[in-house]
Amino acid sequence: MLSNETYSLDLPFGCGPWPCLNKNNICPFSSEFVIKHCNRAYKQIISASFSCPHCGFTYIKRYYPKDIENKSRYFIADHGELWREKVNGLLRENKSILFISKFVGSDMETINKFRDNINYQDEKGLAGRPGHALNDLKKELVDLLQSQLKGKNRKQIKIFFGFSKYDKLMKHERVWMEEMLPPRKINLIKKINYKEHDEETYPLIEQVAKQIYLENPPVRITKTMILKRVSSFELARLNGRNKHKFVRINQTLEVYSEKIDDFLIRIFPIVINRFEQSEKYKTLNWGLIIHKLHSGYKGASPKTKEWVIGKIEEYNSCTKRM
Repeated sequence: MLSNETYSLDLPFGCGPWPCLNKNNICPFSSEFVIKHCNRAYKQIISASFSCPHCGFTYIKRYYPKDIENKSRYFIADHGELWREKVNGLLRENKSILFISKFVGSDMETINKFRDNINYQDEKGLAGRPGHALNDLKKELVDLLQSQLKGKNRKQIKIFFGFSKYDKLMKHERVWMEEMLPPRKINLIKKINYKEHDEETYPLIEQVAKQIYLENPPVRITKTMILKRVSSFELARLNGRNKHKFVRINQTLEVYSEKIDDFLIRIFPIVINRFEQSEKYKTLNWGLIIHKLHSGYKGASPKTKEWVIGKIEEYNSCTKRM
């Protein structure tokens, strides 16, 4: 380049303003360009954090100059104060985790973690009264059993009340729970209505499976993983001699059970993150992946291996240009 020539580089993420990406029912400025400042950082790759001044929702984006597919991707760093206030209020109103999840647009696992953290802080701040948190849960359940949950069976109560709270009471107050809950539906003489149970249960299995995919676990999503989330009883039933009678359940499990190649494609961003977090690896390649980052790729089909190698080349060319 001649000394009198000039050149310019694009400023990563531009000059702003940037939109609030809070997609729930809380921020009044959702999707509007109200963020005027961002914090850029560089560590192997350029990134920046963006925080909405109205709701506190904060997200992080990575800079991919030529990769249009990744330009819209972002990671949530903080849901914001408005989100916390709303979720806390709904929890105090005894709304179910499923209801809150749908209302604020966050997955159930996020709501559960927030609720558990509140319970932990409450218990921590109530030294000398260790039973207070359990007593609050017991009072909450009694109120619900006398109103909204009157006449409901155990499965319906557990879903509405919340899996975590229900299991906590069963663990620490089982005798009390057995007295308060409706009797178990056990009939050793009458045979189970397989078709009825099939129709009632497969929507729950589908809901649980979708939640697991939202959590994006670093392990393969299998039938066993899905059934364990529903209940150990369903796991045993679907492994029993009459498992073929649950047609809709088996079809749902087949749809949501992850094939090996689908799993390897889904977790590729996790593998990239492992590579970026390690300071000893300098160049991403196939050998590094199968020997150091994730040995599961040794079982990839030729088509998936070709896809991964293509993504490796894209990644390396992108990082070189930066």
